[in-house]
Amino acid sequence: MFALLVLALVPAKATHAVPTDPAMEDANHLDVLDFHGTPRGIKDRSFNIFFDAGAWHGYSLPASGDGATGFSGPFVHSLQGGVWAGTQFAQMRLEDADNGQAMVLTPVDDHSGPGYLERHAVAPGLDVRQTLFYADSRTAVVKIELAASAARAIRLSIEGATKPLAGSRLEVWGADVVQHFAGSPSRLITRLRGDGEAITWASVNERRYRIGVGSALSLRPGESATIFVEQMLTDDPKGGMPASVDDREAWKRNRERWQAYLKPVQASHLSGVPDEVAQRVLLKAVTTLLGNWPAARGDLHHDGVMPSYSNPDANGFWTWGSGKHAAALAHFAPARKACSSPGNPSRRVGGVAGRLEGGGRAAG
Repeated sequence: MFALLVLALVPAKATHAVPTDPAMEDANHLDVLDFHGTPRGIKDRSFNIFFDAGAWHGYSLPASGDGATGFSGPFVHSLQGGVWAGTQFAQMRLEDADNGQAMVLTPVDDHSGPGYLERHAVAPGLDVRQTLFYADSRTAVVKIELAASAARAIRLSIEGATKPLAGSRLEVWGADVVQHFAGSPSRLITRLRGDGEAITWASVNERRYRIGVGSALSLRPGESATIFVEQMLTDDPKGGMPASVDDREAWKRNRERWQAYLKPVQASHLSGVPDEVAQRVLLKAVTTLLGNWPAARGDLHHDGVMPSYSNPDANGFWTWGSGKHAAALAHFAPARKACSSPGNPSRRVGGVAGRLEGGGRAAG
């Protein structure tokens, strides 16, 4: 297995469209679970991690009070029984293209919503939003929206930091940054793709990397631009490079998928309990089930639901729990309940990380 991190910078023609804030549309569904946390060590599972769409790699909002941009992560289930491969993902560095001065971003707020994490910051004459969501089980995407209220010429780069995993190393490969893991075919490849013939560059310094585009992004008052960062986890044994997804279409599909999940939540009623309370509790259950649901991978030939990703001993599927998971999924994701059927023999496999990277064990 290897991990592919594709940073797709798309400063295509600036538009006058005002970036939409999903948090405003989902005001009644925000922060049902607290996804804030910054890992203190590679095995830290002391806070909630956001997973969706069957992904094996997850992220969190940085701990409250963290003034940086970007997200904590990724946490990868299939490395060493589950570890943090990185501490920072999609951290932005903006510079004034006219004088080279760093543009200071001031955090405004951050939220978790149904199917995404969002961070909001501002700089003089600039509004910045980062929305992390999943395109599919292998691809996480960060949509970065820049909206100018004054004329700005901006040089943008993305910075990241990796965890000190034994034998892990970074190297520059052309304009890409590659992270290698000792004793594992996994690789984390960071790539920036500029518009047209834009020149890109990359650099590493011990466990940190930076990758940017050489040309400046020019915005007039009222204009906006959207940038996408993709992080893809793949297990192609041949080490091939998967193609990028259609990020705009992926965001649209993500919204449609989660709107379908929300329909039974919004229609739910519980006698003696206010609808707002009952629906919020149900959304917590939906978010938890989907976060514990990884797609088929390695020796696991079907999707399933882990009892808990916060417990390293529960990093697998068990028949005793699958029936309950299938019954719950039937209420809002009936297509997925069949994957968690207790009659499927592959459900009896445990030690998921071991099965994928070697040294696995069977679960009763």
